[in-house]
Amino acid sequence: ILAELKQLTGNENVQASFDRLHELMAQWRAVGLVPAAYIDELWKNYHHHINNFYEVIKINKELRELDYKKNLELKTELCIRAERLFLEPSISKSLDEYKEIQDQWKQIGLAGKEQNEVVWERFRAAGDKLFDRRREFIQGQEQQFHENLEAKNKVIDDTEAHLAALPFTSHLQWQEASEKMATLLDQWKKTGFAGRKDNETS
Repeated sequence: ILAELKQLTGNENVQASFDRLHELMAQWRAVGLVPAAYIDELWKNYHHHINNFYEVIKINKELRELDYKKNLELKTELCIRAERLFLEPSISKSLDEYKEIQDQWKQIGLAGKEQNEVVWERFRAAGDKLFDRRREFIQGQEQQFHENLEAKNKVIDDTEAHLAALPFTSHLQWQEASEKMATLLDQWKKTGFAGRKDNETS
């Protein structure tokens, strides 16, 4: 029993170690009498190993708490960096940087039972805001493309209607037609991009 108690402190599974400790203590109590000359020495060794066990568990707990604290600090720093990305003018750049921060997040261990969920929710919320911003940008861009497409189709319709008057019979008609075409061309140039799909066909 003493030999196993001595090795019990090396077990990484704390709950399993406690369970086995209680089993060994029950076995110790169940063992019958020993020669009187060995009682004191056995009792001292027994309590020595029990105290060692609790001391190691205490040290492990303190080290784990320090580890949790450091991980919480690192994750909080990543949350702050992720939240600052919302101020980045370039949506593409902000998302690229967020993915890099995500990779760093995955390398950091737990921040403790109480804080782990809290800090994760903060980090996830920052990411959600960035993805919402991209979605809103894409929706706004699609709306602008649609408006630009309608404007370009209007220029096309006006151009086709103007060309339907051909052939012109006087110098004045040709001059007015040239000026009208120049105006239509200027309108076309001022109309923005209509999206990759429609821009080629317009």
